[in-house]
Amino acid sequence: MNDACVVGCIILFVTILARGGVFMAFVPKEKQEKGVRAEKAFLNWLNLKGYPYIYLDQSVERFPAKLSGLFKRPDFIVFLFRLGAFFVDVKGYKIYQDQQGGRYFSLSSQETTSYGHFETLTSMPVWLACVPDEEGYQAAYLFPISLVLSCDEQKFKGIDFFKIPLDSQLVKRIPLDEAGSFSTICEFEYA
Repeated sequence: MNDACVVGCIILFVTILARGGVFMAFVPKEKQEKGVRAEKAFLNWLNLKGYPYIYLDQSVERFPAKLSGLFKRPDFIVFLFRLGAFFVDVKGYKIYQDQQGGRYFSLSSQETTSYGHFETLTSMPVWLACVPDEEGYQAAYLFPISLVLSCDEQKFKGIDFFKIPLDSQLVKRIPLDEAGSFSTICEFEYA
């Protein structure tokens, strides 16, 4: 596939995304505000580092009726030289601590499944970037949706969710400053 074809496909795909979307269920105002601050911190970091990206429109319009409710649309398409493009959805989620002292994020099973469907539809990886307010929106924890799907599913107050341990080798903490770099997501420690 030549470069012009790839660019044309990306423009078409982004146009489709910008005109469609998933109708979001009611989200409490405080959670919305944390999400907005997390996205802004991540956007500022992308600009600081000069990473090429497309910020996807998150209007409340729906996807076509047949696709409604199947997908969650990520916030960004990020392009990395020689690695290609991937989606990033930024979350302002809280860091929890379990009884053993392990720190983790949680993601509902329904949301996780919708990201998995989106990844399958687009054939592009979806990464989540949790930018917690507990750290002053100064760091992002990045991890692929495939990691979440490999975590144990749990139930709390009748809601199924995935517990995403921060000590996993696939969860990468990136400072949202000049020192932070996407190269971190390519570094793995082997036992």
